[in-house]
Amino acid sequence: MIRLTNYAGSFYPEKENELNRLIDIYLSKVEPYDRESNTLGVIVPHAGYVYSGATAAYAYKYVQQKKVKRVFLIAPSHRGGQTPFSVLLYRLLKTPLGNLSVDQDIAKKLSDDKRFFFNSFFDRQEHSLEVQLPFLYRLFQDAKIIPIMFNHQTHDNALYLADILEPYVSDDDHNLIVISSDFSHYYDAEIAEKMDMKAAELICQLDTELFFESNKNAKIEACGLGGIITMMELSKRLGYNMCKLLKYSHSGMVSNDNSQVVGYASLAFDRE
Repeated sequence: MIRLTNYAGSFYPEKENELNRLIDIYLSKVEPYDRESNTLGVIVPHAGYVYSGATAAYAYKYVQQKKVKRVFLIAPSHRGGQTPFSVLLYRLLKTPLGNLSVDQDIAKKLSDDKRFFFNSFFDRQEHSLEVQLPFLYRLFQDAKIIPIMFNHQTHDNALYLADILEPYVSDDDHNLIVISSDFSHYYDAEIAEKMDMKAAELICQLDTELFFESNKNAKIEACGLGGIITMMELSKRLGYNMCKLLKYSHSGMVSNDNSQVVGYASLAFDRE
């Protein structure tokens, strides 16, 4: 079974040459990082490429030199779902550039858990996972993907997902976790920037309860809240305590309308 593209032509170009060229432009504008990649995972925005693609490129450029065999891609469902999580039980994930392979062994093991349930209807309605796939194909086309939708984003569910994934991501350094999330939505630019800088600060403190409560009390916003908390928790457990904000932007920087913007940030979690 192949997952077809649902958002090519809207969130990102549907023609191979145009999409390749656009990703090339985004990656070329990020200065190379003079470092050995020792990164557990990244947080990456998921809006249309015209708005957030340049910011997403900072996260992907940061891990470009990492030898990645498996990618745990965790994205929020903006429409919910029947169970806390969905693991997408496809064989291949189609992109305009080529197909990515799903790690079916891990996906099937996850699906044995009653908290995971594959629902293709909710998958087709959601863009947050799909927009990451062209970048992943360009950088890690031979890696196997474990595509997870986070449906019910509670703190307990996020810690449960960390429990489930920890044995897989701690076994070697060839795993990469990609968390798909945008930040504040529809505030004026000044308020959005303050909220989003606070969110990045809290994320890098790795205090999952404070981050969750701050989101609950509307002091910050992140639509990929659950996946972010899972990333924070795994970083603490596995010793990846160096969190850094790689790039921040908002939609007003593209649209020139700063009255109601959406915030985008790329962050990375490293070990010293």
